[in-house]
Amino acid sequence: MAQSTLLALSALLLLGVLLFLVYQTLLIRRDLGQLTMLVRKVPQKVNRQLSPGGQWWRLFSKKLMNETKQIEAMISIGHAPAWHFSTRKWAASPDVLWLLTSLVGRIDAKNILDIGSGLSTIRLAQASSIDCRIISIDSSLEFAQRTKALVDLAGLTSRVEIRSSGLTEYLIDGVHTTWYEQSVLDGTLALDLVFVDGPPASNGSYARFAALPLIYERLAADCILVLDDLVREDEQRVFERWLQMYPEFSSAVLDLEKGVGLLGRGKWHALIADLGAPESSPA
Repeated sequence: MAQSTLLALSALLLLGVLLFLVYQTLLIRRDLGQLTMLVRKVPQKVNRQLSPGGQWWRLFSKKLMNETKQIEAMISIGHAPAWHFSTRKWAASPDVLWLLTSLVGRIDAKNILDIGSGLSTIRLAQASSIDCRIISIDSSLEFAQRTKALVDLAGLTSRVEIRSSGLTEYLIDGVHTTWYEQSVLDGTLALDLVFVDGPPASNGSYARFAALPLIYERLAADCILVLDDLVREDEQRVFERWLQMYPEFSSAVLDLEKGVGLLGRGKWHALIADLGAPESSPA
C-alpha cells in the first residue's frame, strides 16, 4: 500500500514537472516570437529614422550644418593669432566671434565691455582699432589670468584690461540675482559695444539679468549689446525682461549655434534690423 502511494505521488510529481516544462516552453516560444517581430521591425525603424525627413536624419543634418557654419565663420574671422585655440565647449562659438568682429569694424567701436573673458576678448581686440579700449571682466581669477596670458601672447596688452571680480547679490526690479561687484566697472564710460557672456549659468536663474541695469548709465547714446546663449530659457527671460525695461532699444535674435540676442539704440537701429534678417546670419 505504501509502495503504491509512493508511486502515485512520484507520477504526480513527474506530471507536474512535465506540465511546468511545457508551460515554460510556451512562454519561451511566445517571447522568441515577440523578439523576432521586434528584430524584424528594427531595420524598418532605422530606415525610417535615417531616411530624409526622419528624426535621426534631421538631427544629423542639423549637426552637420551647424559644424559647417562654425568652420565657415572661423575662416571668415581670418588667420590671426590665437587661431589654434579651441572654440568648443564653454568658449564662444565661431559664429558669434564672427558677429563680434564684424560689429567692431562696422560701428568703429572705441569702448568695449566684454563680460566673461576668453577668446571673445582676443577677437574683439584683434578686430578693433589701435585707439579702442577693451575691458574684460570675469568671476574666476584663474580664468581671468589665462585670458591675460592669451592677450599678452597675441600682443594686445596695450588695449585690453582684464579684471576679476567676485559675485554679489542684487535686487533689481523685483529680481533677486547675483552679479559682479560694481567696482569692477570703474572707469567704463561711453560703452558702444557690450558682449554679455557671463556670469556662468551655474550661478542661478537670471544670472546675467543685472548686466544691462548696472551698466545702463555707462552706455553711449549709440550702442549695441550682444547677449550670448539665447538657446537657454534663462537668457530668453533675461532678454525679454530687458526689452520691457528699456523700450528705447531695438532688438534682433540671430539663429547662431548658441543663440544670440541683439539690442541697439541711436543710430544703430537700422543695423540691428539688418542683422536680424535671415540672410545676415553666417552661412
